[in-house]
Amino acid sequence: MQQLEDYPNYDEALEFGIELDDELYEDNFPIEGDKLAGWPLWIQGIEYPNCPICDERMRLVFQVDSEDNLPYMFADGGCGHITQCKEHKNIVAFGWACC
Repeated sequence: MQQLEDYPNYDEALEFGIELDDELYEDNFPIEGDKLAGWPLWIQGIEYPNCPICDERMRLVFQVDSEDNLPYMFADGGCGHITQCKEHKNIVAFGWACC
């Protein structure tokens, strides 16, 4: 396992009021591929689900990319995200999107 720096995509950074240097995005952030935590690589835009109990935005636990470590393709080269509620740890969700 390798620890890498990760940054949100441009739209998500703006949502948090973060202005990142344009040179940073030349390095292709957020990082693609399978990863534990970090920032999600959204394929079709920001799609965090909300917790069905408290309605708070869930956070990324794990990203599963098509045919990275798991020999499965999410539709046309998509990416899956496992998210979890910060408050209600037993509430998790899985969503995926493709190009």
